[in-house]
Amino acid sequence: MKKIVITGFAFAAILASCGGGENKIESETAKEVHVSEVKSTTETFKTLKEGSVVKWMGSHLAGVGAHHGVVTIKEGEVVVNNNKIDNAKFIIDMTSIHTFDYEKGTEDYGKLVGHLGSDDFFDVAKFATASFDLTEIEPIEGEYNSKVTGNLTILGQERSITFDADISVSDNEIIIKSQPFTIDRTQWGVEYNKEGTVDLNPDFIISNEITFTIEATVLK
Repeated sequence: MKKIVITGFAFAAILASCGGGENKIESETAKEVHVSEVKSTTETFKTLKEGSVVKWMGSHLAGVGAHHGVVTIKEGEVVVNNNKIDNAKFIIDMTSIHTFDYEKGTEDYGKLVGHLGSDDFFDVAKFATASFDLTEIEPIEGEYNSKVTGNLTILGQERSITFDADISVSDNEIIIKSQPFTIDRTQWGVEYNKEGTVDLNPDFIISNEITFTIEATVLK
């Protein structure tokens, strides 16, 4: 079977919403996850509303040929105490990788999605899910109302990240929309055609940067 090679133009479909390089963040060693104390005021939200996704965007080196798509958040659980989020965990279905750059069912769509799911990239046969575990949340002022810190796990590698988000907590639902934020994929072991690869045609070099936007609604 002929191996499909993804150029930087094709990879631009790899994980976020708009604007490559936005709000670039540095990951750190994974932090300890807080265990919630169950109180009389504790409420748990764990019904994920359809349409909860992680939007993604990636590109060829220097940001050209940007592509985008989504992966589905398949599970979520948020613990609330006194109307404030105390703990949260989300499971992302990596087998659901979807690109908006080609029509679903076409040959180009199948090649791209198939390669993204291969062991060159996210190895979904071995790592069918990614995850995000909240470790800290604090209120902030400005465009977003919360600063969120948590452990992002991809390819079984867990790293701590921090980003801003708008979060609303009501009696029946929690709505989360993060800022678009950019990570270095190589810090999670996604190294295919990475920047600095020796003896590789520059046209095939893919930016190390992936931009994500998290959009999720969790019901009781």
